[in-house]
Amino acid sequence: MFDKKLMGKRLRELRESDRQTLEDVANSINSSKGTLSNIELGKKPVSLDMAITLAEYFGVSMDYLLGNYDPSEHAFVNQPSLDYQTAEGKVSSDGQNRDYYDPRDKNVIDQLIENLNVESIEELKKYLIYLNARQN
Repeated sequence: MFDKKLMGKRLRELRESDRQTLEDVANSINSSKGTLSNIELGKKPVSLDMAITLAEYFGVSMDYLLGNYDPSEHAFVNQPSLDYQTAEGKVSSDGQNRDYYDPRDKNVIDQLIENLNVESIEELKKYLIYLNARQN
């Protein structure tokens, strides 16, 4: 179930982590400061177009923004686990065959990302958004 307050909280965290004001974001996405404030406070429902715009602007997935993905659990909420395929078959970071996404794989990904520069991280974000959209 969609939680307006959770989306607002995540939106505010994203905005503040980028050190942007409501006015900065509003100007960048052709919206108003008041509209964004109401979304952040969970007072205003967000349209699909606005949710897409905000997810693209902050470089996050719609699942994250809408509260379907909890990064602290490294899992999707109210959705089945993800499968992934390698040339050798379905495997996890510990080398075991699995029929599901193993959250421990995030550690491997985190280690790989640590050495990337800012430009490469931005490219990676765009590619991940593309992959997410392609799967849906």
